[in-house]
Amino acid sequence: MFFSFCLLGVDRVRSLSVDVIKFDEIQDFDPDFIPVINECMSHSTYGISSYSGTPKTKDNGIEDLWHRSSQAEWVIPCYSCGKWNMCCVEADLLKMLRPETLCCAKCGKPVNPAAGSWYHTAMQQKGASNFHGYHIPQPILPVHCANSRKWKELLAKQSKYSEQKFLNEVLGESCDVGVTLVSETDLIKASTLGRNDYRTALNTFLASCDIRALSVDWGGGGLQEVSRSEE
Repeated sequence: MFFSFCLLGVDRVRSLSVDVIKFDEIQDFDPDFIPVINECMSHSTYGISSYSGTPKTKDNGIEDLWHRSSQAEWVIPCYSCGKWNMCCVEADLLKMLRPETLCCAKCGKPVNPAAGSWYHTAMQQKGASNFHGYHIPQPILPVHCANSRKWKELLAKQSKYSEQKFLNEVLGESCDVGVTLVSETDLIKASTLGRNDYRTALNTFLASCDIRALSVDWGGGGLQEVSRSEE
């Protein structure tokens, strides 16, 4: 079993030959390092890799992996009204955070996370069936929702933390509000053509553009960290 890190390069692990690789804090990895590191399993008949971490902004490695995965969300049934509560911010999660415990977003009655199951929201997406991804927010864990003291601490963080920090650290979701000067969310809101990808923009919209602009950001580590702009 080998423990290592790959902050600025992969040379520390390049010579290893292994069957399983577990990436932790994957949100801070350079995405270009991942395929190189996975080559350490090129000989293996197992070749198992897993990725875990805490989401930050919407433009980092863990967000890219999430969108390429099956995007499984924990869904909890309510035995009082019959609603299935999906535990993500886009669906029901914020409505489920009640003073007493985790509750149904519709009727407000307590629900039991242990009665839930995984629902792979993107299972039909190409390649997703072979790459499972799981979103695990703190509120669905018994150590929080089944412990009154821990649950009060969790709810207190909603007012104590910034929106971005609460979504990242407690709910396990990406958020770029107040983090970057111009975020992906800002760009989507400002877009007049709707959200599209590179090929759509190139083949459909580019010919009708009178002015074309390119923006490049070599962002470093800020005032208190190491800037790698010159690299």
